[in-house]
Amino acid sequence: MKKIEVSEICVNSTKIPKAFTGSKILHISDLHGNVFGKRQSELIRISKELEPDYIFITGDIIDEHCKNLENVYAYIYGIRNLAPIYYVTGNHEWISKDRVGLLEFLHKSGVHVLQDQKIEFERGGEKIQLLGMDDPYRMTGKKTVKYQRVSTKVFIERFVELNRKRKREEYTILLSHRPELFHFYVKAGVDLVFSGHAHGGQFRIPGKGGLLAPHQGFFPKYTEGVTCENDTKMVVSRGLGNSGFPFRIGNPYELVVVTLEREE
Repeated sequence: MKKIEVSEICVNSTKIPKAFTGSKILHISDLHGNVFGKRQSELIRISKELEPDYIFITGDIIDEHCKNLENVYAYIYGIRNLAPIYYVTGNHEWISKDRVGLLEFLHKSGVHVLQDQKIEFERGGEKIQLLGMDDPYRMTGKKTVKYQRVSTKVFIERFVELNRKRKREEYTILLSHRPELFHFYVKAGVDLVFSGHAHGGQFRIPGKGGLLAPHQGFFPKYTEGVTCENDTKMVVSRGLGNSGFPFRIGNPYELVVVTLEREE
């Protein structure tokens, strides 16, 4: 059985409403169609044991070459009544022929699919804002070097427009697949970001971290854990699957649990 590591993180802020203190968020990213037990039984078991209040999925639950779509569906189906689920796309959703069917399934399963959208969720009469961004790869075109540059520029423009719609006084969480754009999230003044995409750097070297990550190259800066700058914190998951490289070294698959705590 593949090993899944559960990483527990506590995020503190004076802006977190008192009603959300102790709230647990299960962060899932980069499944890439990977399988953990028959019909995802092991992954479902662990997810249920964590007893989250909210579930955030930050993209790439399928893979461009995914042959296990029924297992992706089995996982979503297995956790759909566990807690409210909020989802954003990754790059692989946009290059997979199964994207349309996946999004239809998610909608029918009650998953909140956020595509450049802002919503609020309430607890005890208090609110937190949630922003969800579609991946840059939603832009059509051949994935050339020029495409990477232009699609990132368009993504930033979309993000700036969405960020204008939020209430600055409310605690704001952003779901975005791409951690390498952290400095734009900081500039926007977002309080907390959930991201994936880096796969933990694929091969982790003791004392140096990850070796290689998509769109960050060798020795990437953002591969796991929490990064803080100014008043913005970003949580990056190592993810549950692989793409390109079929294996990992020193880099267990990961589920992340974030507990929110109001700082007085």
